[in-house]
Amino acid sequence: MDLLFGPEGAFAYLKDFAAPVSFRVTDLPTPGSAAVPTTIKSAGGLKISAVPGHHGDAPAVIYRIDYRGRSIVFSGDIDPAGLPALGTISQGADLLVFNAVVLDPPKSPPALYELHSPPRAIGPVAAGAHVGVLLMSHLSPAVEAERAAVSASLAARYHGTVKYAEDGMHLVP
Repeated sequence: MDLLFGPEGAFAYLKDFAAPVSFRVTDLPTPGSAAVPTTIKSAGGLKISAVPGHHGDAPAVIYRIDYRGRSIVFSGDIDPAGLPALGTISQGADLLVFNAVVLDPPKSPPALYELHSPPRAIGPVAAGAHVGVLLMSHLSPAVEAERAAVSASLAARYHGTVKYAEDGMHLVP
């Protein structure tokens, strides 16, 4: 938080920009102990949980929101080391939103695989977690151009519904 909003942070100017900015911060366990999601909010039937993801040396958090018997998981960018935590927090989720940045190897630049998970790794996680719908988001131009190949790779293990995010998209349960 200090690196983002502290006196020397990237967004330090926000404290005086338009209105006071304050944060209530919840520390999550280190990636080595990501097996159990941390509840960061629970009130009125709403439950928000989180686990650490893994995105190289950049911070990554995977969120799950449960409300009125429905659930959604947001992965953000995660590399293969973050997939076990994603599988844990995604169990039985109605919707998993996964950032789709790379194609299956070797079709994307090698450096990108250090920070992102390919479709052939995402399909087994979604299948193992019994996710209802897999929404691919944060789509790179390569993924956009190869949707059929990405869908085929996912379908090799995941037999649920796959959708691709679009601006203004509205999903109805």
